[in-house]
Amino acid sequence: MLYDGASDALLLIGDEALQAHREGIKGLPVVTDLGEEWWQWQKLPFVFARWVVRQGLRQEAKDFIEVCLEKSLKRSAMDILISQAEAKKRGLTSEEVLDYWRGFSFHLTPAHLESIRRFEELVSLTHV
Repeated sequence: MLYDGASDALLLIGDEALQAHREGIKGLPVVTDLGEEWWQWQKLPFVFARWVVRQGLRQEAKDFIEVCLEKSLKRSAMDILISQAEAKKRGLTSEEVLDYWRGFSFHLTPAHLESIRRFEELVSLTHV
């Protein structure tokens, strides 16, 4: 983790965020999760990213990409061997990795769409 103590805040993602959540960060007294904060404030899931493809892509290609993504997501989310290997690389337990993966939602629900709309609305208020 690259933190030299010169900043008042730090944004971490992925492995570094997991480590900071578990161990804290020397010199920064508060470690928080943006998804948890958004939920507490808005009671909506936070959308960190979206799967997108170019609009002009042929439907057959879009369908193929969707099938591949679905297969990959199902396999990795359920495969204990993958979670064990990932856990070992990261100094976590297999259950911690599985819990982390289970926290992701890879399909946009009406609540996710409302969350995106609400976020855009709040951003627009800051640009008045």
